[in-house]
Amino acid sequence: MSDTTARPLAGKTALVTGGNRGLGRAFAIRLAQLGANVAICDVDLSNHLEFEADREQTGAMSAVDQMSSLGVDSFAVERDAADFDAQREIAEAMLQRWGRIDVVVCNAGGSVGLPGISMGPTMFASMLDPTELDLIMRRNLTSTVGTCVAVSPAMKSQRSGSIVTLGSVTAIEPLRSGASAHYGTAKAAVVMYTRYLAQELGPFGVRANCLLPGVTATGRAMSVMSASGSELFGKQAVELEERTALRRVMQIDDCTAALEFLATDASRFFTGHVLPVDGGELRGAT
Repeated sequence: MSDTTARPLAGKTALVTGGNRGLGRAFAIRLAQLGANVAICDVDLSNHLEFEADREQTGAMSAVDQMSSLGVDSFAVERDAADFDAQREIAEAMLQRWGRIDVVVCNAGGSVGLPGISMGPTMFASMLDPTELDLIMRRNLTSTVGTCVAVSPAMKSQRSGSIVTLGSVTAIEPLRSGASAHYGTAKAAVVMYTRYLAQELGPFGVRANCLLPGVTATGRAMSVMSASGSELFGKQAVELEERTALRRVMQIDDCTAALEFLATDASRFFTGHVLPVDGGELRGAT
């Protein structure tokens, strides 16, 4: 088997935002397994130690050490993906170190478990708190835009690249309770931004697609759902398996397999698309 078959991203480079734990870290590791040199940025490079499930998954190793063990070059920076200047600095560091930017995964974001985000009535559409709304928009939409603005000049110049943004099934189909309205709205904006990006960058050979994960069994998600006092979300958590056609909660590997498709030439004629990875939860709502 040739190296291009076993490691189709050999010689390529990748950036993963929010890449130190959970789904983002799994994305970074999968890209390294495919042969890419990988940079990650995260607001906290020790957050992979916060939850027991994350500690068990990583063995308390740093993401850089884990990727280096796969024979690729990597580095990590502790910066906010919503900081446009910080993202430009990361893009410049990648260009100085590797000379190109090939794959970008805009994973930074989230809702449940974030500091400053409550699990109470202010999750609901008619009762949104402006401070929480601003925080959710910054962590999800602004971080995506800031990353794409930073990396696009290099990708346009080299006339190639794949950008993968992270939406959510709640961007397409709201929870029946009306909860998480701020998060669903932010992710819906990410979906539309990705479609605009695809139209602009397509003539330069750069692709942009959006993954829509369902609830994923990451350490943070499972810890928050099982926490006492989270009754508003807890009922949704209990019903997760029944909401999917496959009758199970999505595991991290389910989503990294979809990323592999979008990051490699397997999806070379695939841009501006929204790809749900939800086990049939949306039932054709896209």
